[in-house]
Formats: sequence, structure tokens, C-alpha cells
Amino acid sequence: MLIRSIATLVCCAAVMAFAGEGDQKPVVATAPVAAVQKAAPDTLLRLTLAELARYNGQNGMPAFVAVDDTVYDVTKVKAWANGKHHGNKAGTDCSKAILKSPHRKSVLRKLKKVGIIVAESKPADAGAAPTAKPAAPVAPVK
Repeated sequence: MLIRSIATLVCCAAVMAFAGEGDQKPVVATAPVAAVQKAAPDTLLRLTLAELARYNGQNGMPAFVAVDDTVYDVTKVKAWANGKHHGNKAGTDCSKAILKSPHRKSVLRKLKKVGIIVAESKPADAGAAPTAKPAAPVAPVK
């Protein structure tokens, strides 16, 4: 499923890059945002917090913020010009900051959802102790 989603994003980005007409500039896909917006509504990016940091609204990158593990596109929101808004930065988790704002979470319904936050994957360490909670001791059979 993930491979199919990635393939769809790549195909959409390629089509969009060659979709220019006449003297119009072709669309340059610096990030998969354009493809996500044109893809099926249930197609969302799956980003770690480290990956989200790239979408900071700087150097031509889109501006994304996360709230409660949902990623929103604030690229075209004037208040988020250059990836900054009242001390908050695009490319970060703003879950706590939004609770202190006057609009709170009500503003989120106006934003496009473009992804979800997923946990960082950690490589398995063969020598590490197991992190699972040990099972309760079993009473001996009489």
C-alpha cells in the first residue's frame, strides 16, 4: 500500500511538472505536496517529526505544521509568511502552542490536511535488552 501511494505521488508530480502550457512556467515539484493535493483525498503523507522539519516554509519548501499528529498545510496562509507565526515555526508540532492562541483549534478546519505524524523507526539492536514489560509470574502447578 505504501509503495503504491509513493508511486502515485511520483506519477502525479511528473505529470504536473510537464503540464505547463505555452509560455507558462512548468510546475517544479520540490516536495510531494502538489501530488498529495491532486491525489485521492484519503492519500496522506506519513511523516516523522524529523521529516516534518523540512517543511518549514523556507527556501521554496511548503510550510506544514502538526497538531495532534495531523499535518496541516499553512503555505498559503498570510499569517504564516516565511514559515513563522507569532513565534511558532512551520515544520514543528504546534499542539501545545495552539492551545494558548486566541483561536485555539477552531482555525484547523480552514486548513488542508496533508499528512499524519508517525513514530520514528528505530533500528533493532541485537544486544539490547527487551523493552516489553515482563509477564506476571505463573503459579506452579500442583
